[in-house]
Amino acid sequence: WIACLWSWAALSRCRSAGGCPEATWLTQLYEEKDHGTLEMIWQVYSIGMHFAIMTVTSIGYGDITPQHQMEYVVCIAVQLLGGGLWAYIIGSACGVVATCDESAYRHRQLVAQLNNMITDSRLSKDLAVRLRCFFREARRSSGVEGFRSLLSSLSNKMKGDLASESSRGWLYGVWYLVGANNEFLVTLSLALHLRLFSPRELTTTTRCLQILNRGMAAISGRLMVKGSVWGSDVLLNNRQLIDNSRAFCFTFCELYALSKGALDQAREQYPEDSARLRKVQVWLALRRCI
Repeated sequence: WIACLWSWAALSRCRSAGGCPEATWLTQLYEEKDHGTLEMIWQVYSIGMHFAIMTVTSIGYGDITPQHQMEYVVCIAVQLLGGGLWAYIIGSACGVVATCDESAYRHRQLVAQLNNMITDSRLSKDLAVRLRCFFREARRSSGVEGFRSLLSSLSNKMKGDLASESSRGWLYGVWYLVGANNEFLVTLSLALHLRLFSPRELTTTTRCLQILNRGMAAISGRLMVKGSVWGSDVLLNNRQLIDNSRAFCFTFCELYALSKGALDQAREQYPEDSARLRKVQVWLALRRCI
């Protein structure tokens, strides 16, 4: 329609004057390039299409220029339209590129805020490096947590299939959960919380079943690697029988924690699995007492 409008701006002047006595962009172009006389309307339209594409794409060869007031008005309108169109296209493309990886976008925002805080607070170089390393490691953890949040939007059947696959390396490492009902494991999987600890840090999560997903740590003289489990006594109610030892992290450690409250809620929903865990609870209590 831009080509039609631009062609009309020239042809209307010619038809109103019974020819083309006044200079238009069409007569000017034909005189400069020696195109001869205008015979077919498609020739005018093809030149108008050339002008429309050239203007919208902001190329601007300069071979077609307005010659009178009406053509200037049409040209200004088309230029404004082309500029706005390109701004919208480029803005939309940048928006798609920026948000195609949502976790990376959030990470860049956090890093920018962190850098501002380091500059404003005048933190030491050592602390600044440790903070940046922590946020770099936390990027992967936030991505994993985001994938797990997809479970809440799926059907129960799909939840079961996905949770059994994704949580196999986490929950199946707990000896008393082997052979448990799949739906019970799905509920526990949704209740897991991701925690990240930096090197030379003691884990602060207590009264929780903890599964090391990444890193290396030590607790009570035992080396913990990926898949290691501690806090199995989360089933116990007597605090005197519970081992409150905390793990020391040698590297960045990413672990999944299942709180006692979440475990008890899941047991209320699945009595059969609760009865099975009750036997384990009694066995653990007797072992600790002895």
